Amino acid sequence: MSRGARRVCGAALLSLAPLAWAGCLGPVGDESVGYSAELRPKGSAIASVDTDVLLKNRILMNDGIETDSVAVRTGFAAGAPVSYWDFGVAPASLEPIWTFVRRAKDGSAEPIDHPDLIDSIPGDMSYSPFRALYEVFVTSAYAGERITSLRALEDAIELGLVEDPAPPTLYVDRPVAPAGTRLPPDAMPEPVYYRGRVAAQFRIGGAGERRFAIPMMGPLSTPNAYALRRHSASAALDEVVWKADLDGDGDQNDSNLVLAVDGAAPGYSALWRPVEVIVPDDYGWGTCRGEADLFERGPAGLQARLGAVERWQANDMMLRHLVLIEASGE
Repeated sequence: MSRGARRVCGAALLSLAPLAWAGCLGPVGDESVGYSAELRPKGSAIASVDTDVLLKNRILMNDGIETDSVAVRTGFAAGAPVSYWDFGVAPASLEPIWTFVRRAKDGSAEPIDHPDLIDSIPGDMSYSPFRALYEVFVTSAYAGERITSLRALEDAIELGLVEDPAPPTLYVDRPVAPAGTRLPPDAMPEPVYYRGRVAAQFRIGGAGERRFAIPMMGPLSTPNAYALRRHSASAALDEVVWKADLDGDGDQNDSNLVLAVDGAAPGYSALWRPVEVIVPDDYGWGTCRGEADLFERGPAGLQARLGAVERWQANDMMLRHLVLIEASGE
């Protein structure tokens, strides 16, 4: 396969539907280029996206994060208070991420000292924080080269430095953010390669990162997130919106957002369908703490509980990326 044909194959991979990933990056035949201008030697200094004003501003304007620290918000799920991070609007699609590993003696994947590789950042039409996870096994010929772009990956496969990535079965939640952004209580983003430069991504959960099974059929799960608004109010019960301490606890980070599932539920994916729910004017903060307080689920779908819900409207066009924080409540 010629290098030009290989480029086309890589581009085709990125345009496939989320559930149709295929490993078409591998070489065909015995052709070898012997050298790649795309690969960087071990120890090379890789420029940051911050050195490119356009790339830096693209991330800042499209990452869904409004400050240098992602605020911890509160809401309710499954009848109990929960904490969450809000990363803004996100699509219900998967984009690839390549993570570099070596094969351990028992055949398992063992991490190596090499950042992940992505081909989309906030502001790109194809960007999604939800990433189909391709494991790329290095071979005995690998000598620490930096694979910083999709073209470099193609060349590394052709040169025999890495094996063909297998079709993924899992996806992860790794939003891209400006390098200095903090995720309370103490997480900072890690480096990730993007088109020959270094960007930054959050590995949600760190070493305990949750990996989700890619659905074999159908879209990603998008349970409902109910934003409650009193009948005569102009906005939902959300302290950030009102810029006021609505529940009297001394801060302005709380909401009466009611999430249909908690973080342990099979349907949880950190991607939510917003639903506006109009409640009576005498509604008390925290009265409803779970979907069952607002609706009944039956053969015909959701039915509003009499006296609890006056009307409701779902928004399928602006899905939200809300990450539930583990039970530590940090």
